[in-house]
Amino acid sequence: MKIFEVHEQFEMEILQYLNSSRLLDNLVFAGGTMLRLCYNMNRYSGDFHFYFSGKTVTKADFETSKFFEKMLEMLRRNYVISYSQDKFNTLLFELTHDRYPRRLKIEINKRKVFSEIKQVIAFSPFSTIQVLVNSLSLDKMMENKVEALIDRKEVRDAFDIEFFIRRGIPFSGDDKVQKKVLKVLRGFSQKDYKVKLGSLLPADIREYYQTSGFQFLEQHLVSLMNQT
Repeated sequence: MKIFEVHEQFEMEILQYLNSSRLLDNLVFAGGTMLRLCYNMNRYSGDFHFYFSGKTVTKADFETSKFFEKMLEMLRRNYVISYSQDKFNTLLFELTHDRYPRRLKIEINKRKVFSEIKQVIAFSPFSTIQVLVNSLSLDKMMENKVEALIDRKEVRDAFDIEFFIRRGIPFSGDDKVQKKVLKVLRGFSQKDYKVKLGSLLPADIREYYQTSGFQFLEQHLVSLMNQT
């Protein structure tokens, strides 16, 4: 997992750079990387996912295209931009630096805006940097992750939902949603656990998920459905 530890140093460096450039003021940090860096979730994540703050988009002079150009200009000063595009729904950037072995993708959602945000500290045990960021609440992240799991059926989203449940965050969704999530969970293969998820987990919990899967989450959902 050494490559992920080095990549986290890259992530923290970029967060600090975006913060010093005042670009983070306009953004809301979300996704798996936010959960790891801000809430110590025990799976690695290699990309940044952001939304725009509601306070930002209501400004009369704010345009996502201008923000895209400003961010591109700032990133180019210190990093190599391997890809960038102002797409219909998202702003995308991929950047590299010769000190780090992996590229970093930054995705900013242009269509969803969040005004109810909280400030948390992003940190990594592999870096001396700490950055104060705007983030979604864990309840809102739960809602987003449930939608994502049903939509794209990625095993990492199920892991994140189980992380929320273990932290006492209520499951987001009614009986129909619970059944859809259960169906997705029961459709995961050994390859999903061993390769897709296993490659993102530290050794101390990798074997547990390869053996037990999402047994805890499944039992929790069944219990919820039995209560209705």
